[in-house]
Amino acid sequence: MPLKEIRSRCIEQLDQMRPDHMRRLNPTPYKVSVTAKLYDFIHFLWLNEAPVGELE
Repeated sequence: MPLKEIRSRCIEQLDQMRPDHMRRLNPTPYKVSVTAKLYDFIHFLWLNEAPVGELE
């Protein structure tokens, strides 16, 4: 797929988003549902990749 088509499709999809989700100041959260398996996998990655803080 040519880059121009990809860009055009992306812009079309962004134009369909509600304005309150797209505003820069205090945007409304955009909720996404995922399966429990995907949630667990993302959580696993997050725990393994998040930097560990040090106590002084």
